Amino acid sequence: NAFSTSLVLLENPTKTKVEVHQIMRDYLGIDHYWNPEIKYSIMHMDTFGKPLAPDTWIWGKFPDYSTPWMYCENALDYLKTRQSPYGWPYKIERFPLWSFGSSWTGYINCLQTNNKILTGKYYTSHDGEAKAIYEKMAPGYEVHNIDSQGTNWGDSIHCRTRNLHRGETIRIYPQPHWEYADSD
Repeated sequence: NAFSTSLVLLENPTKTKVEVHQIMRDYLGIDHYWNPEIKYSIMHMDTFGKPLAPDTWIWGKFPDYSTPWMYCENALDYLKTRQSPYGWPYKIERFPLWSFGSSWTGYINCLQTNNKILTGKYYTSHDGEAKAIYEKMAPGYEVHNIDSQGTNWGDSIHCRTRNLHRGETIRIYPQPHWEYADSD
């Protein structure tokens, strides 16, 4: 199973939904690829929720009737209609999102790697609470709050680390689409 918001469809306007899903099957072996619609200023799934285990999601909980609340709840309703790879509904753990300046805390936008969860540290009273929530939801993981000054809900640990590569990392790039290149 794999998920991304409907943004993947918007960013590939020359492809139908069926074609995008076939590409996911052909190249990544994904049998079930779901795209909940989140038409908010940021349409990245990992800012609203993310898998914590194959059958468990951590999902944001905005204050009722805040600006992103409806988008988050609608996408959650979609997720609730899907089956985990084990054939039962996903277990969904709610995670409060607290106001932070003009945005929200980005604790959900964490990096889960090996036996560690790296989540935000905003130097507020919620840092310890966020760490305790992860420790309860993900027993066996070491949970660390990482300095997230200068980041917020739509741009935190996961977004900042997922594109960092070591110098000797093997990179595979898709074939360029020459048909889109300028004719100059």
